[in-house]
Amino acid sequence: MQWSALAGFLLGVGMLAAAIGLGRELTSFWDWPSLLVVLGGTLAGTSIQYPLSELLKVPRLIWLALHRSELDPVKTEERVVRLAEKARREGLLSLEAEAEEEEEPFLAKAIQLVVDGVEPDQIDAILDNDVEQLQLRHQVSRGVLESMARLSPAFGMVGTLIGLIKMLSRLSDPSVIGPAMALALLTTFYGAILGYMVFQPLAGNLRLRTEQEVRYREAVREGMLALQAGENPLLIRARLRGFGPSRTTRMDAQPPEMEMPGEREEPRAGRRAAVQLHP
Repeated sequence: MQWSALAGFLLGVGMLAAAIGLGRELTSFWDWPSLLVVLGGTLAGTSIQYPLSELLKVPRLIWLALHRSELDPVKTEERVVRLAEKARREGLLSLEAEAEEEEEPFLAKAIQLVVDGVEPDQIDAILDNDVEQLQLRHQVSRGVLESMARLSPAFGMVGTLIGLIKMLSRLSDPSVIGPAMALALLTTFYGAILGYMVFQPLAGNLRLRTEQEVRYREAVREGMLALQAGENPLLIRARLRGFGPSRTTRMDAQPPEMEMPGEREEPRAGRRAAVQLHP
């Protein structure tokens, strides 16, 4: 479970509830027609841009946002280095059992390509194509969320216009003014909440997931190509560390002291004088 995403959402809801009045007037902020205008319009507009199959992925994207990614750069580094050490001791064919036992599909595919003796250029091209396909799939899914983030505030304004029109057309009937005004204001409220607290953060979360998966796959590709070339496992480890976060970042490091030009002239003059005195 990715607690930061869940905590962020609950924090936003809690702050809104506190701003409304700590639960004393929450019922006045609930209106089914307003919510239907925003959600219905958002789904309708998004379905025009994207097929239904992409819209049905939204619940899964929400599930992914609430769960921590299982791709650990440190574990990936250790796994590839262990494979390199085994291949160096027992040969590349000894990795066939590792490919069958590997649960992560991309790494299993890379191991199998190496075991099958595929040329390095072909392995590079195959794995690179997988990375590109991943980026394209995530780009479409992220586009769905970004589209919903743009459309929900827009349909909130549409609901506001509907409420104002209903209110202005029947000003003589006081019983209509209240519901119409509620529709006018609550649709904007719902549109802003859905757009900026749900759909836009989900799109940003998916963008981060994409970057993590791309770095993982590039690290696997780089490591397996180095393994196939017979590089030293220590060199492979050093190569893979560039794909993960730095584990030795020093925040207290002091910048080197800078010397002023005038401070550098005196030693030079002294050295020249010393040279003149001692030819």
